[in-house]
Amino acid sequence: MTPPKGSRSIVRFLLPMADIMALLFSFFLLLPHLEHDPDKAPAESPTGSLWAWQEQEQLREELQRLRRRSRLPVDERLMIVVLDIDGDTGDLLLTQSGKVQRLNAASIDNVIQGHLARARAEDRELFYLLRVPRPDEKGSRPHPTVADEMLYRRVFGRRKVDFRIDYPRLAE
Repeated sequence: MTPPKGSRSIVRFLLPMADIMALLFSFFLLLPHLEHDPDKAPAESPTGSLWAWQEQEQLREELQRLRRRSRLPVDERLMIVVLDIDGDTGDLLLTQSGKVQRLNAASIDNVIQGHLARARAEDRELFYLLRVPRPDEKGSRPHPTVADEMLYRRVFGRRKVDFRIDYPRLAE
């Protein structure tokens, strides 16, 4: 006795149909996110969007600005300010137009704010390079100490400014 021909054909039909139904259901779930009505004003947020239209445009512009900036050479991208470290006290010294200004806890915040404003106006990132003095004849260099370095990290970290301490390379 031969099996009926119709029993196998229904299985061959239903299995691919289940795949198609799953695919259509996933499209149904994604439709609100893909919806775009050209007649709708761009100021309104799309129904499935996480951000408003203005926020998306602002983020696109910011991303393009950052991409342009990252392609620039380092000297055009960074505003590097060199500060010398006083070997006797550990204070920071700023040299501007031949004048040496000693930066203390009260004045350094004002100086950093001024540099930040100038860097933002020039669309650059602010970076401080702290130069350590060379050792004297006896080979001693009392500053910067570990406490000085922690103070520098606190001062520049509070303003979210990058810095690097440049230790001199000594011939051995």
